[in-house]
Amino acid sequence: MGAPAFLIKNHKMQGISDTRHRQLVDALLQLENVLNDRGGAPKDIEKAADHRRQLIEMKANYDHFVSQLAQQIDAYFAEYEKAKVKFLGVKSRELKRQIAREARMFELHRNNGYKGYGT
Repeated sequence: MGAPAFLIKNHKMQGISDTRHRQLVDALLQLENVLNDRGGAPKDIEKAADHRRQLIEMKANYDHFVSQLAQQIDAYFAEYEKAKVKFLGVKSRELKRQIAREARMFELHRNNGYKGYGT
């Protein structure tokens, strides 16, 4: 099951650039410092600090979720390989051999049955 259609339509799924994140966080911190040094409006200083803190927290959450997603993908492919190669492949070959043996036995019985019936 994929993402809801409204998410796909309105937002691009893309990674968060570490470099761009650091640059923006650094720029916000510099702005805070400049506003503090120059007696800027307290609401502007607080707004810059809030944006910076929010971005740092969201990036940490993003990194955590990406790590969890990577682990989930690894686990999925490990299970996929076990199911496909070690179970399905083995069982398919076993069934093919069993069906081939049963077909040969059926053919022998059928041929023997016809010969016996016709005499």
